[in-house]
Amino acid sequence: KKIAKDIPALSAIDDRVSQAVQNQYEENPYPRWLKIPHHVEHSYASIIHDVDPYFKPSPCLQQRPLHMLVAGCGTGKHPISRAKQVEGARVLAIDISRSSLSYGKRMAAKLNVGNIEFQQSDILNLANLNRKFPVIECVGVLHHMEDPERGWEILRGLLEPGGVMRIGLYS
Repeated sequence: KKIAKDIPALSAIDDRVSQAVQNQYEENPYPRWLKIPHHVEHSYASIIHDVDPYFKPSPCLQQRPLHMLVAGCGTGKHPISRAKQVEGARVLAIDISRSSLSYGKRMAAKLNVGNIEFQQSDILNLANLNRKFPVIECVGVLHHMEDPERGWEILRGLLEPGGVMRIGLYS
């Protein structure tokens, strides 16, 4: 709770479905985890190339620092892993749950991961962020929304031309 009060809010959580999801994750932060696997730093392009050998990275993926947005970061396991794994990464991790964000922030400090910033926001209110990211990852989040395509469109608006967006949905 002490950490939670110091986490800045990028936007209000005013969508009724977002508020219901927020309440769920305030009571039950997710995922529960204690450690992450050891990561060797790689370029983001090489990580994508491992999944798609025909991937041709655009110049924006060569930027240093490489600004990444992890939208719906939960308790921080995903963005902390990316912050440790991606060479030159600077990660903005957002979530609607302060409980989840506080756990992520505490674990980032414990694991000595300093290239990550945690902020509270609803994806639906990010359209006015006034930033573009060469990398956006949003895994296990959009399907919680009343209109997942609207959330996806907002994220698309934050993607730098030539950038990469990784979306994961539960079926």
